Amino acid sequence: MWDWPIAIYLFLIGISAGLVTLAILLRRFHPEAGGSDSTLLRTTLVLGPGAIILGLLILVFHLTRPWTFWKLMFHYSFTSVMSMGVMLFQLYMVVLVLWLAKIFEKEVIALQQRWLPRLEIVQKVLALITPFHRALETLMLVLAVLLGAYTGFLLSALKSYPFLNNPILPALFLFSGISSGAAVALIAMALRHRSNPHSTEARFVHRMEVSGGMAGNFPAGGVLRRSGVGR
Repeated sequence: MWDWPIAIYLFLIGISAGLVTLAILLRRFHPEAGGSDSTLLRTTLVLGPGAIILGLLILVFHLTRPWTFWKLMFHYSFTSVMSMGVMLFQLYMVVLVLWLAKIFEKEVIALQQRWLPRLEIVQKVLALITPFHRALETLMLVLAVLLGAYTGFLLSALKSYPFLNNPILPALFLFSGISSGAAVALIAMALRHRSNPHSTEARFVHRMEVSGGMAGNFPAGGVLRRSGVGR
């Protein structure tokens, strides 16, 4: 069975997927609150890719031969859950960077003009994304949901552990990740908006946290029933 670094890795992946999911839903249901000044979006900007990178670093150094990790990035097996996860991570990170860069376009262009004035391709790429930004955001939501559920698929592939070999586990991990992302976002909002703890985005995230927690109870109960706990 895997040890504690894997648990931290799974937790960080859940936070990233949860934050991205919440950020996109906020932009869909409350567009006026989902701009670049949003605390949720700014938290996602830092922890969305940051949690993934940290989690993958933990995973790489946990390998018996960490210097061979790059082979997983180019050799895929469509019958392996872990290999499909590597492909998902790569696509997730590419789309995440493009999606965040478009949302924080002014800040990105300002940084580019200050530090890399000759790298004009940045502005061209951002302009190219503009007509497809909503479609890109929809794809980002799908990838975030898949990533949140992926950790459950990964654990459910352990057939030697009946408690984990459960088809309900992906839904449980998805809702758990959303709840974790909501908790991180609410902490960030409390630190940034101490004078206004009842902003639109704070109320939205709190509702999503409660809904996610309640929804997560059903998969959790299903896992316990299927494993025979409490009989």
